[in-house]
Amino acid sequence: MRFDDIVNILGGFGCYQKRVYVTLCLPLITCAMISHLSNFILGIPKHRCKLPAEFNDTSYYPEDESVHYMINISIPTENEEYSKCYWYGLNLSNPTTSQIQNASKRTKCNQWIYDTSVFTNTIVSEFNLVCDKAIYRSHANMVLLVGFMVSSLVIGTLSDIVGRRVGVYISFACIIGSQFGTAFTPNFTILLVCRFLNGFGDIGLFMTSFVLALELVGVSKRTLAGMVVELFFCVGLFLTAILAYFIRSWQTLQLAVNNFRSMVFCFFSFVPESARWLISKGKTEKAKLILRKVAKENHTKLPDEIFEKENLCLVEAPKSQASKLFASPVMVLRSCIIFFNWLVLSMVYFGLSFNVGNITGNIHVNFSIGTGVEVLAYVLCIFLLDRLGRKLVHCFSMLIGGIACISTLGSIPSISALDWITITFSMMGRFGVSAAFAVLYIFSCELFPTEARNFGLGASSFLGRIGGIVSPYIADMVYGKIGKALPLIIFGSAAIAAGLLALLLPETKNRKLPETIEDAKNLVRITIICD
Repeated sequence: MRFDDIVNILGGFGCYQKRVYVTLCLPLITCAMISHLSNFILGIPKHRCKLPAEFNDTSYYPEDESVHYMINISIPTENEEYSKCYWYGLNLSNPTTSQIQNASKRTKCNQWIYDTSVFTNTIVSEFNLVCDKAIYRSHANMVLLVGFMVSSLVIGTLSDIVGRRVGVYISFACIIGSQFGTAFTPNFTILLVCRFLNGFGDIGLFMTSFVLALELVGVSKRTLAGMVVELFFCVGLFLTAILAYFIRSWQTLQLAVNNFRSMVFCFFSFVPESARWLISKGKTEKAKLILRKVAKENHTKLPDEIFEKENLCLVEAPKSQASKLFASPVMVLRSCIIFFNWLVLSMVYFGLSFNVGNITGNIHVNFSIGTGVEVLAYVLCIFLLDRLGRKLVHCFSMLIGGIACISTLGSIPSISALDWITITFSMMGRFGVSAAFAVLYIFSCELFPTEARNFGLGASSFLGRIGGIVSPYIADMVYGKIGKALPLIIFGSAAIAAGLLALLLPETKNRKLPETIEDAKNLVRITIICD
């Protein structure tokens, strides 16, 4: 008897599963807040060179007419805005008419004034990560994703060996500690260390909670459970937008999010270990206690013969079979395609997220619209996954996202006049990629067997984060003739390639979760490759 058969006897998705499932979804709200908080705490305010100290230059738009005059004669304009990095280097103590009229030599400045109308302060304004140090902002985003990458392998493997709950506890500890450390960091180096730990805990918590939630649910409700997880993620995004709108100081915003996460942690003590994992590790007595508790709360009866040795032996899985993912051509091809899709999706999803601050318009509005687009994508997936299947929905989503991003080429001829086209196609791209990302989590869980599922997801996420690591640098490639459209073109091309490759994966709709490597290999597949 398979574990999925036991879950069906227990009611599939009864009261117990629903209660624990909702509890597991609460940490995912905070995972969204952490991963997307960078849009605000690393926001780039308008800035210009600061005048010498004697001019009392303290506001981006000075009210003092004399200061305003000095700014106008000493700082060049670019696209109707003050230059961000250069000034004329005039002797402002006694500027002559000739000096003002002949000013042409630009000099780099080393002090800046920031506009506080959108952000009171950010990490960028506090550490002056502008001009020659602008790349440091990309480094700060990158190191968060390096934490994602390392955690995907470490926490994924660890939770397969010692249990899902241990992975969650380690992740919570890293997040809460690093959040406080980030808010009170004395320098940029310590900030990078804290952001690494932040990313390490964030993805570890999301991945382990997701697996715990999915292993709890019967086959018939797995799609719904997998997609509702993403809706909770969107709740976190909306909360981020609301908090960021009312809290414009990055340190206060960081602490507010951390306090919310600390409260969520208190609820996790009510979540049991995965009974599926316990049985796969031979810990049947502990699994028996959990399953009987589930049966009692769901008002169902679990037959005693299920726990007899001959039946439990059918459920138990080998201790560790992760290496067998690469033991046959079928599993190698399948794993590589999954890994590549994770790499591309991570790059495109986070790239589009980080690109919110680079496109025209109010960052809070753009962020909220992007979140609404994600919600729409997830809701449509709920209705389509069990009708069209995982593979078709995933592939079509990737193609829609990729084509939308590439379509921004239409805004190149007159980038200022057609900025709305870039915004529209950017949001369409995010729609497709969000849907594909949600499907890929479910798809991957259903393609990897229980004995290597967390390793498979961890390795997928680990390799996927390589794409995420380069995404901040691609998102900040807004220079040259095609300007703001260039990142979207790169993202779109990669998404189309990954979507077409995914057509080689087998469909898993209405199939039981594979318990062993052989089960995974025997999934109905439409490929030209065989053992």
